[in-house]
Amino acid sequence: MALKRREMLSLWIFLQLTIADVMPSDEWAVKYKSNDACVLEGSTVDFSCSYNYPRGLLINTLKWFKPRRRQKQDGSQQGVFVYHTDSKQIEESYRGRTEFENEDKKCTLRLHNVSVSDIGRYFFRFETTSYGEMWTGMGGIFLQLAVLPLSIRVDSSRKKDYIEEGERVTLTCGTNTCTPTNVPFSWFKDDRQLDEVTGSSLILLSVSPEDYGNYSCELAHDARISAQRLLLDVRYRPKNVSVALSPPGIIKKGNSLTLTCESQANPAAGNFIWFTINGTVTSQIGSGRSFTVFINNEDGGQYFCEARNALGSINSTVKTLQEVSPDAAGDIYENVEFSHCSETEESTDVLLYAQLKLPSESERLCSLEAEASTSVIYSLPKADYSHRSPLQEVRVLTDQQGASCSHQAPR
Repeated sequence: MALKRREMLSLWIFLQLTIADVMPSDEWAVKYKSNDACVLEGSTVDFSCSYNYPRGLLINTLKWFKPRRRQKQDGSQQGVFVYHTDSKQIEESYRGRTEFENEDKKCTLRLHNVSVSDIGRYFFRFETTSYGEMWTGMGGIFLQLAVLPLSIRVDSSRKKDYIEEGERVTLTCGTNTCTPTNVPFSWFKDDRQLDEVTGSSLILLSVSPEDYGNYSCELAHDARISAQRLLLDVRYRPKNVSVALSPPGIIKKGNSLTLTCESQANPAAGNFIWFTINGTVTSQIGSGRSFTVFINNEDGGQYFCEARNALGSINSTVKTLQEVSPDAAGDIYENVEFSHCSETEESTDVLLYAQLKLPSESERLCSLEAEASTSVIYSLPKADYSHRSPLQEVRVLTDQQGASCSHQAPR
């Protein structure tokens, strides 16, 4: 029982401290929820606030006022009365347009049909029955009118002239004067609505290439009020850099081979450098997006490229060239029967080894299944198999992971 009383006492003390932290009971105070408000012409705005005063005093007058243009705007001079306990004191232009909440020390004012003439700073003031005991909430609330059309403003964490991958980016839907605070918004990317965003700001914590696209916004209750599309151009240094071979297929000794440096980048990579690896030595051998090599005894090795744009550079994976002599590469054959097919890792590429059982009266070829369910065809040698072993081993270079060997029907 004593424990329960102790717990109740602790809870009571906690609640008292919490209440005191929000609004001390003996303090003179006016607290505005926000010091700024922005609305569209013809809409409604709420000036939310609460107030407090020492115990034992009685309130006799509550008022909201807006200083006139030539008066001080700090609340020290009362101008026109927007709301007053004595309704006769209310300015003619505000009569019938206001609602006032006066419960539990709330002082929220609702103003309807906002117009250009309503722009300005508003203050709440209360007066007591005791002489000189009164209080005005300093700072007030400044009301601004959002002048259409809507537009999208872009702010980034790095404050550059362009957006780079990894930045925090905020898109704000508003007008040249201010951003409406009392209406929900709808956001779109490439004409697809982003249902999770309903406020005036769209925040991208760490922007990526996937965020590239055309963004637009509109008022949720009126699609006719919308902003023009904004292209969010996310820039990034080269990535997914690789080396492509041309022509594809078997690499024949004595022929030339074109290496092409491929990459994804924004802006597109404009500088390319080629390197070769010979043992432990890496040497620069050329520049340009494409580089041609002549297959001879010295070229059978490893190659890679560097792709660079204004934001940085990155190297490709290493491409290993596997030579096949002219005697081992000739006409294309079909109908090859495979007795063995396996994969092995060599450097960063995949080498496919296939033991081929070659029928004596058939043309033969090897088909490897590509990722997109297409066939990549590789030539196999033609020979007089009556004087050779029925099993031969052929090594073919391929980048296709999970490649498979299959029997092909004759033409």
